[in-house]
Amino acid sequence: MQLLDKCLIMGMINSTFHKILLSLLQSVSCDGNQTVVDEENDLALKVELRLHRSECVFRWYWTKGELKSYRKGIQVYFDMDKGFVEAFIFSWPFYKIGSTDINVSEEEAVQMALEEAEEVIKETGAKVKDIDAELVMGRRVDYFTLYPIWLIWIWFNGFYEYGCEKNVIGYHVAIWADTGEIKTKDTVAVYGGGSHQEHKPTTEPSTTPEAPPNQERPSARAPPNWPLALALAPVAIATAIVIYRRRSKFSSKRLGR
Repeated sequence: MQLLDKCLIMGMINSTFHKILLSLLQSVSCDGNQTVVDEENDLALKVELRLHRSECVFRWYWTKGELKSYRKGIQVYFDMDKGFVEAFIFSWPFYKIGSTDINVSEEEAVQMALEEAEEVIKETGAKVKDIDAELVMGRRVDYFTLYPIWLIWIWFNGFYEYGCEKNVIGYHVAIWADTGEIKTKDTVAVYGGGSHQEHKPTTEPSTTPEAPPNQERPSARAPPNWPLALALAPVAIATAIVIYRRRSKFSSKRLGR
């Protein structure tokens, strides 16, 4: 596989990691969206076929049990219509895992969030309609060190006015799962309409690249060739890595490194 071989030759990964990545890639079939996990090495590969954009996304990412982080990973966005890589993101070596301890259960996190939202609920008279809980990895003090954190969304049964906000639809609390400390808490307000599912905060930013400027995507497409995408992606990605490497060297020179 040229992609992984190029990464190995250029010193971006070592031989052991190269074998693990290759093993996961060889486990992928041509059946569409899928995720394969290597529990022994805390690594997974998610392949996502986006038909509306004729795009195939390959994500190798860190995972351990119920925890996962796309930040610590390798991501490739492949345009199946044009046969080239839209984006190549190599952030695996930059992030480290600070803790994987889960000392706060989902039930405890939800209870803590309800207690934090009690004042807003009481003052507005809101009724709790639904509660969502998600366990992700977030940054604490060091930007590149990740820790487990609970994201709790408490959704109300309608729109309420609280303080200066007139469209409060819920309450959001982020709780560190290893220490039990609250990171952030605030109301969730909707502006311009929409459902509560469209307004979820998150600690994992979207990594989907935007379309190039002045370039519109057709609204209707023929079904993309999935097997061809798997076959062509490594070749195109290998070229992208060379470009990425050259730009990195140029940037280093400009910074005087």
